Amino acid sequence: LDARRVALGVFVALVVDGMDLQMLSLALPSLQRELGLGKVEAGALATWTFAGMGLGGTLAGWLADRIGRARVTRHSVLLFTLTTGLVGLCQTYWQIAAMRFVSGFGIAALWSIGTLMANEHVPGRIRTTVLGALQAGWSLGYVVAALAAAALLTTYGWRPLFLCAVVPGLIALWL
Repeated sequence: LDARRVALGVFVALVVDGMDLQMLSLALPSLQRELGLGKVEAGALATWTFAGMGLGGTLAGWLADRIGRARVTRHSVLLFTLTTGLVGLCQTYWQIAAMRFVSGFGIAALWSIGTLMANEHVPGRIRTTVLGALQAGWSLGYVVAALAAAALLTTYGWRPLFLCAVVPGLIALWL
């Protein structure tokens, strides 16, 4: 695999990771109103994501040793892209909680195995620079989510916000 393509693909995927985490925070007031959720239920949606991340990071390492880092990275991007988009189609709290839990698996798998894969492909002389830049993907994802929320939430609601994360996720898969 080409080092630039791997690094760019992981970067774009990390942007989507950041978007995923921030979109939930930005959409919570709308989710609360539409689904009649209390503060504890709404806040617990993030907990479901983090629970999935805890298990996903551990499972990803085990899987990468068995089927390879590239396959785990591709599957993780596909997993969190699809489940983040599916949140936009959910009708109940438990559907959203399940999608957030599964999305957490993919988020953690990409963060741990995707960055490791990029590390292996990038020349040693620029490795730390590239890995540092990759971590900026999450921050950029937070910014993109905030801009998307500003453009979509008040007019269209929370559903399109989650659906829009599918496009950059598919771009990352292509890369």
